[in-house]
Amino acid sequence: MPNGKTEPPTDQTFKVRTGQIVDHDKWISTLKKSYPVGDIAILRTEFRRVFRTSKPTTISLARSQDGSSFDLSLNGAQSYGDGTTPGTSLIPELNANLPKKSGNKPTAVSIQSIEVDSGYSYYYVISNFKLPPADYAKYFRLGENPQPFEGYDYYIGLAFSVELEKDPQSKRYFDERASAGLEEKATRRVQLETPQGIKDLKLNGFIRVKVEISAEGKVVRTDIQSSSIPEVNDLALAAARQWEFPQSLFSEDKTPITGFVTFRISDKPEAVKPPSQQ
Repeated sequence: MPNGKTEPPTDQTFKVRTGQIVDHDKWISTLKKSYPVGDIAILRTEFRRVFRTSKPTTISLARSQDGSSFDLSLNGAQSYGDGTTPGTSLIPELNANLPKKSGNKPTAVSIQSIEVDSGYSYYYVISNFKLPPADYAKYFRLGENPQPFEGYDYYIGLAFSVELEKDPQSKRYFDERASAGLEEKATRRVQLETPQGIKDLKLNGFIRVKVEISAEGKVVRTDIQSSSIPEVNDLALAAARQWEFPQSLFSEDKTPITGFVTFRISDKPEAVKPPSQQ
């Protein structure tokens, strides 16, 4: 949002039925209703299992070239519930790992406790985690020159879709390594056309799009898996929807395939390499 011209967002947690936000466009529309000031973009989505144990599920949200990072730990716990039936709490903790400032000891940036129900999604902005352009570029834009991002404040929001009763993971799931081979098998590849404004700013980055492929070889659903250049997220989604794959992939199993298609934007001889998901 514009630097110093608007009130910072609150840390209120919003709740919505997951069935109402089944794709990228509906997520963005829902988030804009809650946060009408400023631009909103999805930088990363992941599927993770969280257990009611002392060992958290940890996700590396952002990492810089000097080794510093921001990590998200997720813990599950039994809650009081309605007084009769015990409930479930999700406890997200965002930690900063800044070796030059705090050695090897993580510093907690935000801790929340959310009473969760199956089939619902929860989201909030970490209001005390405002990133200046230099840090935003360092951690979330692959170390790009911060100049194009000046004049704005950047906030990180977290969203969680909860399913306690069934496994939402696709039965035919190709991880990022397997998806590299899947891309090679595509019978139609539509490339992302880089807008002139992005070329003029000499921005570099990647967008990894999660795709669901039907038994007819058509892409029937797309979502952002990770992106370091969110200005072209919509263009990447539109391009990925036009990809096609051989029906021979479904000769023995008609179950839809979930995998990834990756687009890279670079003004350098070497293409930008997206980091591995951790």
